[in-house]
Amino acid sequence: MRRLAFIIGGALLLAGCELALDFDDLADLPCPCDQDHVCLNASDRCVPRGSVELFKSCSTDTDGQGDELCPQGSICEAVNDLGPRCLPKCEPTSYATPEAGIQVAAQCPYQGTTCWATDRGGVCSEGVCRANPNNCPVGQECVVFNGAGVCFTTCGIYQRNPYPCGNNESCHPIGSSAVTACVPAGERALGEACTADDLCRKLDGTQLNRPMVCDRPFAKDTEIRRCLAICENAGDCFSPQETCVVARPDLDPTLGLDLLVCERQQ
Repeated sequence: MRRLAFIIGGALLLAGCELALDFDDLADLPCPCDQDHVCLNASDRCVPRGSVELFKSCSTDTDGQGDELCPQGSICEAVNDLGPRCLPKCEPTSYATPEAGIQVAAQCPYQGTTCWATDRGGVCSEGVCRANPNNCPVGQECVVFNGAGVCFTTCGIYQRNPYPCGNNESCHPIGSSAVTACVPAGERALGEACTADDLCRKLDGTQLNRPMVCDRPFAKDTEIRRCLAICENAGDCFSPQETCVVARPDLDPTLGLDLLVCERQQ
């Protein structure tokens, strides 16, 4: 009888061990993890893949820099000193044309977010400033896109000798605002079609060496935007091929300046 009890007891003990190893949830177990879980290397623990919500903190201590913890279409990235979070991916823009606002809203549908450039591409995150009153550092102005403020280094679009901004930057209107700021120059030539993400060269390459903007005559607001030379008066345009016309009225409401461009005869 005692021998039978020992056998039964041993069988129950082995069965209990098998049940203890039959886990339904492998989270918080030591690494290595199965394909549905991610290893946090420093703590040697498994956590569920894709378990961190958008805009929530994530750990970069994984083989994939934390991206495996985030929902599809997002990465674990830190911007604007907010620490690593799961942020939606997007394509950064120069913000240089009014259409940029539509592009940002399409890629970052969460109100109050815009697309920030990182070493691993663009991510949607909150703004860093307010436009009224402006609270950007000295020399910068806040322009709001999709409810998110972005600080831009301002410049005088009619400044000459020297031209404003760096060698590979152009002074350009930002979005549909009255702010003119330095943006990276592109490769589009005089008269070519352009966008906020495919901008014009800094100068037009003619003997007048005129700065260019990506815009169109104000009176022809249905035309595509092209690389046009900036003019202060008719003498800055090649007559009769070009005419100095308004592209943006009241670009600087304080000084009452319009943005003028040389309209090319097509």
